[in-house]
Amino acid sequence: MNIDLPSDFNYSPSFLRVIIPGLSFTISVIIAPLSIYLYFNNYLLLFKIINSDKFSLSVAIISISILIGILINSIERPLIQFLEGYSLKDFLPKSVFSKMQIYQYKESIKLIEERNNLVTSTGLKSNIQKDRLYDDIYNYYSIYLYYIYHANLDEEEVTSSLMPTTLGNIFRSIEVYPNWKYGMDGVFFWHRLKSYISEQESIDLDERYAFVNMYTYLSLIFGLSYFIFEILSIFSMGKILAIIFSVIALIFLFLSILCYNILLDSAVLYGHSVRSMFDLHRKELLDKFNLKTMNIDPKSEEKEIWRSIKEYLYYPTD
Repeated sequence: MNIDLPSDFNYSPSFLRVIIPGLSFTISVIIAPLSIYLYFNNYLLLFKIINSDKFSLSVAIISISILIGILINSIERPLIQFLEGYSLKDFLPKSVFSKMQIYQYKESIKLIEERNNLVTSTGLKSNIQKDRLYDDIYNYYSIYLYYIYHANLDEEEVTSSLMPTTLGNIFRSIEVYPNWKYGMDGVFFWHRLKSYISEQESIDLDERYAFVNMYTYLSLIFGLSYFIFEILSIFSMGKILAIIFSVIALIFLFLSILCYNILLDSAVLYGHSVRSMFDLHRKELLDKFNLKTMNIDPKSEEKEIWRSIKEYLYYPTD
């Protein structure tokens, strides 16, 4: 699934991060199950609520949605870390976590082997297939390439170093790119590099990441809605109501999976933007460092210079 975002629309990061997730949570987790319950158990109360002051009801729903959206954003990092796989270590059995890593390893190997089988093939169709496969490897599993060809890890070490989710490996691939290409620790130098990014580039980056945030929240919200309606279907009074809840649960499951897949594409697009910032602006950052004061030879290879700068800044010096 490849989804690009039209460039002629000025997306509001606040709208994407707060309003849409907040409304989605209010409607799918609160309003939908409550409305269905009242329809079958207290129709008069539901009718009274619907026919009450429309303006006040709308203001209440929007206000609650904004508040929920703000609360969701306050735990943004833990939510993304959950989908990346960092938090899974804390509550999943080690065997299950390892199996998820093995699955990610097999997926990366499958892509690489599929491309290797086309290496000797010629023709436009084969070249397009090879490029498409390498794009997938680069976007989703270049962390694997880094471990194998740069860090010289063996297969067992690579498997244990991969994240258990595709999203986690996308972000790890983004983080490792500047280290692989230039010797820069991507996480360490990112906030320093952002000082030299233009205002428009910063806006574009924020919009890209806002989509990552939004689809993260929507995937989890619809997943939560799925579980809520599944529980309601189990404990509902009446076969018809149970079927209705089950159908709605399946719809939310589909929406959750759909949003997760769009999240992966959004993360890939964000990764392209982050990589390009290192490509375009690292020299500006390098020029601001006094290499002589750091006892770093400016004639050294670029990778060695960046590693020496990090060592100077990160570790204690005399």
